Amino acid sequence: MPAKFPEFVIPSPCEDSDKFSTRLGSMNGNSRNVNTITYQNLSNEAESTMSNNRAVCSDEIAISGISARLPESDNLQEFQDNLFQGVDMITDDGRRWSPGLHGLPARSGKLKELDKFDATFFGVHAKQANFMDPQLRMLLELTYEAILDAGVNPTTIRGSRTVKSNMGHSEPASGLCSIAKMVLAMQKGVIPGNLHFNKPNPDIPALNDGRFKVVAQNTPWQGGIIGVNSFGFGGANVHVILKSNPKKLPQFISNSTPVLVPFSGRTQEAVEFGLKQVSSTTRDDELIALLQGIAREDINGHAWRGYAVLHDDRSDIDVQQKTKQEKPPVWFVFSGMGSQWSGMGRDLLQFKTFETSIKKSSELLFTYGVDLYDIILNDQSFDNVLTAFVGIAAIQVGLVDMLGSLGISPDGIIGHSVGELGCAYADGCFTAEQTVLAAYARGKAILESKLPLGGMAAVGLTWEEAKVQCPADIYPACHNSKDSVSVSGPAGSIKAFVEILKEKGIFAKEVNSSGQAFHSAYIADVGPKLRESLEKIIRVPKQRSERWISSSIPESAWNSALAKSSSAAYHVNNLLSPVLFQEALAYIPENAVVIEIAPHALLQAILKRSLSSSCVSIGLLNRSSPDNSSHFLNAIGKTYNAGLHPVVSNLYRKLEFPVSISTSLISPLLQWDHSISWNVAKFDQGWPITNDLQ
Repeated sequence: MPAKFPEFVIPSPCEDSDKFSTRLGSMNGNSRNVNTITYQNLSNEAESTMSNNRAVCSDEIAISGISARLPESDNLQEFQDNLFQGVDMITDDGRRWSPGLHGLPARSGKLKELDKFDATFFGVHAKQANFMDPQLRMLLELTYEAILDAGVNPTTIRGSRTVKSNMGHSEPASGLCSIAKMVLAMQKGVIPGNLHFNKPNPDIPALNDGRFKVVAQNTPWQGGIIGVNSFGFGGANVHVILKSNPKKLPQFISNSTPVLVPFSGRTQEAVEFGLKQVSSTTRDDELIALLQGIAREDINGHAWRGYAVLHDDRSDIDVQQKTKQEKPPVWFVFSGMGSQWSGMGRDLLQFKTFETSIKKSSELLFTYGVDLYDIILNDQSFDNVLTAFVGIAAIQVGLVDMLGSLGISPDGIIGHSVGELGCAYADGCFTAEQTVLAAYARGKAILESKLPLGGMAAVGLTWEEAKVQCPADIYPACHNSKDSVSVSGPAGSIKAFVEILKEKGIFAKEVNSSGQAFHSAYIADVGPKLRESLEKIIRVPKQRSERWISSSIPESAWNSALAKSSSAAYHVNNLLSPVLFQEALAYIPENAVVIEIAPHALLQAILKRSLSSSCVSIGLLNRSSPDNSSHFLNAIGKTYNAGLHPVVSNLYRKLEFPVSISTSLISPLLQWDHSISWNVAKFDQGWPITNDLQ
């Protein structure tokens, strides 16, 4: 059984209404309460438009005209006769207003024969017509003459019909309902016919002699200008002029490029329905851009989120309930050696931001004799440590640029080994050029030092166990997780140690370290040469921010001069010292969205074991994926599901708004949550309802 809310009472219209506008959430600037009952929506639109015009429009507009009220008279001649005959046309009676409307003047000049006004034709509620300004009626009746005076052929004018014959009177929403109707008419090229129309009011000559015509049947319309009226009981009236957009639907995203579509809803079924609808129809890039824009903000009541990655031949859809009410903390984790692979980053070159970043890095490295495109596009063994370092750094810079364009910035940053170069870039301590050149200097210094052949292995030991069990010539190098350590030493010793651990039933596996024993005493000779090169690149070291958690300096030394800045000395220490990755991970809070930034998400298993179960760990790229552009978009979709608001449209070419008239509608994609039933509102006794209003 659906839940059922108790009855509730709506206060009288004036009760505390002046407080409503100032109590709206997320309101910036001035607010104004507009209480005009049935024409309220369009009144708000008018207020907004005029406010915008006052702020941005430098041209002044002068409007002039002549109007007259002819009490108790149908025309000027009758009015003149009444004046000459001394007829008192200012009457003292209440026929102008209903008895229920208190405080309005009874003694006034009034138009006669108010009942001869065809309210339906002009899109006016019959009850509104009884209370509307008489002069407005006259203006409506004389519209034909005004059209002729403007030089417009009246035979091209057609009424736009009223929505009331279809859906009844929708009170304050009536204006927006009419606008929605006109938007549909513009899109379909047809003015929908009035339902239940039989014959015009015989008291309106313009309807009977053919000057005006009621749209009784669906009428073809080529677009143009159309008007929408909205009238309030209080006498305030709004007229909105709409013009159809002649823009044609462009094709701004190549069909070969997968497209990410975020979507939210009140229920799981609503999100699945919307995404399946988008996925199953011909791609409408402008509709997709609108949906991407909507997803940039939270929508109250939308407890479910999902996304679709659209391909030519398939769609990847993922939906999950949003559990975080506030934006979760975002942490960047930069992997190090081992994340490089042949063809890394190649699939992302179709995205402009990434391609631009790689191009800049390539042009820089080319002056040093390194072909970055050859590293990315062609098969590489990565036995050359320099090639591995610059490839990882360039990819990480490109990924940070991509995340930045999406509006995703870190609250915390951690790097594993050479991944701390990526930390320096994400923290603003390095430029993109410094990051890539520092990686080049690191690799070049190692190659020129001609170190003895070394090796590394991953072993299933705790940090303390590794210190005890490692032979004298092998060092614990990386504290990856509670029960995972990387060890460094001579290649032969590493191979023998792996076999010993396997015989004991302990996990052990050699890893490709390009023949180097990183983070051990075996590469100490690299330090002076690397520092000399880095000091030429990092001329003025910048202070590291608090969000960058060091994994190369113990917490006990974080206040030291070495730990304060992203200096040459800091990054030399990074190469020579053990990696305290597990200690750094302890700073990642619960409910964090942890994004691994690397050519391959090498650390996902470690992150999921080490972090709180409430954290969401996301790897941007994966060497096993057949299409890393799709993998990347799925990763960004997961950040949306986790509570972030990526600006997905920035991945693609800019779209000019407003969208084309033929753009698909959003409303057919939406579904409501019908699990709760609501009782009909009961009006307060303090609001008198007369027979005329019932």
